Amino acid sequence: MALVRDAIYKPPLKFYQIVKKEIDGFNLKIVKRLLIKFDPFRKDVKEISNFIHKKEVQESNPKLQIKTEILTDRSEQTITFDLTNGQTFIFKCANLKSLEILRLINTHITPLSPVEEPVDSEGYNLKVIDSLYSQVPAFTDIFDEETWYIFAFCFVVGTVIVAFIISRFVTIKPVE
Repeated sequence: MALVRDAIYKPPLKFYQIVKKEIDGFNLKIVKRLLIKFDPFRKDVKEISNFIHKKEVQESNPKLQIKTEILTDRSEQTITFDLTNGQTFIFKCANLKSLEILRLINTHITPLSPVEEPVDSEGYNLKVIDSLYSQVPAFTDIFDEETWYIFAFCFVVGTVIVAFIISRFVTIKPVE
C-alpha cells in the first residue's frame, strides 16, 4: 500500500468532541413535555442520569416541562417526548449510552423543531434605524419657510440669553 503524497492527517475525534458536535445540533423547541422514567437500581442508570443533567437540555427550550419518575420494578428506562403538534415519541434507553440518546434525538426530534433564522446584526440595526427614522416627521411637515425663520430667530435669541445668564454665574480663573 502506497502512501498518498501531500495527504493531511486528521486525528480521529475524541469522545467529548463527538458529544459536543451532537449537542451543537440539539434542539428541543418543539417539545412541550419530557417524561423520563428510570430505575435507580439498574446498572445502566448512569447514562440516562447524564442526559437529564445536561444543561443543554434545559437551555434548548426554557418552557420545557421535565418530569422524572423513579421506578423500583426493574423496568426499562424510557424517555417520552410530548411534542407541541400532538405527536409522542418514546425512546427505550435500556442499553443506550448518552451519545446514542443524543443521536436519536437529533435524528427524530430536532428535524421537527422550527428552524431559527440567523439574526443579521447589521441588517437588524439598519431596520431599527429605518423604522425610527420613518417615525420622525419630515422637515417640510413641521415648518414652512416663514415659520422656519421665526423658529431660527427665536432659537438664536434664546441661546444668547441663556449664555448671558450663565456667564453671570460662571467665572473663568486664569491658570497660575
